[in-house]
Amino acid sequence: MGSNDGNSYRKELKDLLTKDSITIDYIGTVKNGNIQDNDNEGHSGATIAQISGYADTPLRQKPQVVTLMAGTNDMIGQDVANAPTRFMQLVDKIFTASPDATVFVASLIPLSFSQSNVDQYNSRIQSLVQQRISSGQKLVWVSMASVTNSDLADGVHPNAGGYVKMGQAWYNGWVNARQRGWVA
Repeated sequence: MGSNDGNSYRKELKDLLTKDSITIDYIGTVKNGNIQDNDNEGHSGATIAQISGYADTPLRQKPQVVTLMAGTNDMIGQDVANAPTRFMQLVDKIFTASPDATVFVASLIPLSFSQSNVDQYNSRIQSLVQQRISSGQKLVWVSMASVTNSDLADGVHPNAGGYVKMGQAWYNGWVNARQRGWVA
C-alpha cells in the first residue's frame, strides 16, 4: 500500500547498498514489487504474533541480516501494553534460529490514530534494544522519525516518498552496523 511499484523501502535500500558495492539477497516467502530480487516477509495487517509465525520459513535459511519493523497492528487494541514483550520474543526467536545475525530493529512510523500508543511502544522498544546491545547482542536501532504523517498514503501505510525515507533510514542503520564490524 502506498507504493505504486510494490517495492516499499527495499528498492531504495538495495540501491543505496549497491552504490557502496554491497550485494544483498532478500529472502522470504512473499514476492512484491518490480525489482529483480523481490523476496520479502512483509505482511500487511499482521500482528507481532502473526509475524512470528510467518518468520519460521525464512529463518530456516539462517539470514545474516534481518530488518524488523513489527507492532503497528498491535497498536490497534491488540494488548498494547504487552506488545514490547511479544516483540522481544520475536527478536529472541530470530537469534535462536540465526545466532550470528545482525537484527535491524526499526521504530514504528506514525499512525494517523493511536499515535500515543506508537510513541510509548517505540520508546519501550528502543530502551529494550539498547539494553540488549549493551549485553552484546548484534541489534541496530533504526529510527524512522524522518517519516511523518505527510508521508502516509492512507494514515497507516507510507506513500512513495515515505518509503524512500524508510530506505534511507535502513541504510543509515547498515552504516552503523558496518562501523561496528557486524556487516560488510
